Parts: sequence; C-alpha cells; structure tokens
Amino acid sequence: MAPDNVENPSALSRIPLQRMTHQVLVKDQREDWAGVTNRRERKKLQNLLNQRAYRKRNPYTTSTGSVPSGEQERTKISREKAKKKRILLGHLAQQALASYMMGQPHLDHLPGLIHLNFLRSLANNADVLQLRVDWLDCNVISPFGFLGPPKPPCPPLVRERRLPENLAPTALQLKMPHHPWIDLFPLPQMRDNFLVATTENLTEEDEIRLWNDMIEHMSDDANNSTGLIVWGESWNVQNWELTETFLRNWGWLLRDCPQILESTNYWRNHRGDDLLTFDK
Repeated sequence: MAPDNVENPSALSRIPLQRMTHQVLVKDQREDWAGVTNRRERKKLQNLLNQRAYRKRNPYTTSTGSVPSGEQERTKISREKAKKKRILLGHLAQQALASYMMGQPHLDHLPGLIHLNFLRSLANNADVLQLRVDWLDCNVISPFGFLGPPKPPCPPLVRERRLPENLAPTALQLKMPHHPWIDLFPLPQMRDNFLVATTENLTEEDEIRLWNDMIEHMSDDANNSTGLIVWGESWNVQNWELTETFLRNWGWLLRDCPQILESTNYWRNHRGDDLLTFDK
C-alpha cells in the first residue's frame, strides 16, 4: 500500500496535450520542425509549412482544406497591422502636402516622407512584378519560389513581357519559398543574399529586426534612419541609397553588391556628406 502522503498516480489529473499550431499542417512526421536543432533544416521545414498554409488560404489555390485557427488569427493580426501602417502613412502624406500647398513645409515631415517614399518604391516594384500578395503582411509567401509545380503560377508579366533587368527573378528566387519583400529590391545579388541569409544565417529574431529596420522604423530624425532611401525610379538601383545605420548593421548582407554602394556615395557626395565603405 502506498504511504498516505503519496498520491496514487492513477488518481492524478491528466493534462491534455494539444498539437502545436503548425503541426495541423504536417502531413509527414519528417515535416515537423519541432525539436529540430539544425537552424538551416528547421528553417527549410518552416518555409515548407508556411507555403502550405499560404496555399490553403490563397484564393488561387485549388486546395479546399481548412486553415488552423491559430494561423487565421496571426494572418488577421498581420493584415490589420499592415492596414494601420497604410492609414498612418496616408495621413502623413496628406499633412505634408497640405503644409507644402500653404507654402509652409515642415522639416519634421521629412523623415516620414523619406520612409513613405521608400515604401511607395517597394509598392511600385510590386506593381511591376504584378504580385497579388500583400507584401506588408508578415505572413504571406511570394508566388515565386514554390516547391514543385508553382501554385499560383508566376505572374503573367514575368512570362509574357520583359521586366526591368534589375527586377527579373533570379534562379534562387524561383526555387526557394520566401516572403515577397525580398522580390522588391532592384539588385539581383542583393535579393539572393537576403534569401541565403534568411534561410541559413538569420535567426527569427534577426529577421524581425531586419524587417523592422527597413519597413517599420520611422525615426523623427532623418539622420537616424535605419533603412534605405529612394530618390527616383524604384526599379533603378542608381536611385537607391543606404543609410549609415543600415550599412553598419546589415552591410554583410550586401557582399558582392558594389552598385548600391556606388549609388549611395553618389547621393552622399551630391549633399556634401562623407563617402561610405563596406568596412565602415
């Protein structure tokens, strides 16, 4: 007989174990990234499941399967954040235009306008590529890079018309699942570097920080910007400029990309600023 101070194990309340959200999408145990310690392999499996989730909720897919409630909630939150971002930037643009029309432009609008112009440039490139996905939504997958037969197919513009050479998808983009923000930069090597980094080098926290530095961060000080600046046609890399902070934090992602440093220094020299190097 068990001592009085020891509970009978059979009488203990059982704690029900529930499947993790991503496991609803797993078709084979080998696809489950839970417990996988190799970062590259784990990222590969996560991309595979993200791709499957995207196909389930995308109107162009033939799948009729249901999307897990957790995935639906994350998608809803991400889309709401993207909507709020657009509203905020729209208000900023209206305020800046109103002050300009009154002949009283405000210098404090400049950082926001620089950021707005960068996002607008990405949006323009998305239009050129005819991307149907919302690239401000953190939970979407690019239509390029689907494993196996592409669903949906590559946008008609890619198949039937000539894209600006700088935006044409690389071989790596066409075979690796990824977020569509990577497709929007007008430098093929830069896009490939981002793809390799997000698959092999960056942790999830690093990816979030990179996204925030480029997309979310809007400083009150134009000299404290963490991202990139665009001064002209968005598909032309000669109109793009790196900020000092971005080069310091993420310069290693730009190896073999001398064009963007050349364009950066062109604009800095035009303003009388010191030139930058990849070592700075």
